[in-house]
Amino acid sequence: MVAAIFLCGAGGLMFYSYLAPITVGILGSEELLPFILLVVGLVGVGSALLGGNLTDQIGSRRARITVLGGHAATLGILALLGCFTPPTWLFIAAVGFWALFAWALNPPMQASTIAAAPEAPMTAVALNISGLYLGTAAAGAIGGVLLDHFGPLSIPVVGTAFLACALLAATPPIPTAER
Repeated sequence: MVAAIFLCGAGGLMFYSYLAPITVGILGSEELLPFILLVVGLVGVGSALLGGNLTDQIGSRRARITVLGGHAATLGILALLGCFTPPTWLFIAAVGFWALFAWALNPPMQASTIAAAPEAPMTAVALNISGLYLGTAAAGAIGGVLLDHFGPLSIPVVGTAFLACALLAATPPIPTAER
């Protein structure tokens, strides 16, 4: 789980960290960035609750695979939008759907981590969140290099690749009766 959460941080938070230059690269302006960030925040509030509810209803393994798959898919769609100039509403809607999955990720990942180490749940959660923080640091560094050398539209492409790897890392079942 730690590898998966690291890759989620590196991929998804790379996109979020560099949302301003990506927005300029796709829309040609950052004029709507405050509104886009408002959308991300408002969606985030509800999606954290959605991620917890989904985890309670279908279990942490199925929830993490569903949320990670949606996270990778929506960032992939955003990468594709960089290939042309989409309507503004389409870009904002895609960012909103990305936020839905990005911010729903924590509950199933934390529940999976606790299920994987029931004898030391707080240590496991601490290790998991350390993986996220390390992924966030990697996102900033890798995103900066990508921005400097390949431009802002390379960031969602590479972020999608990280999220696809996270999905692969999170797919094997954890050794519990949780399934």
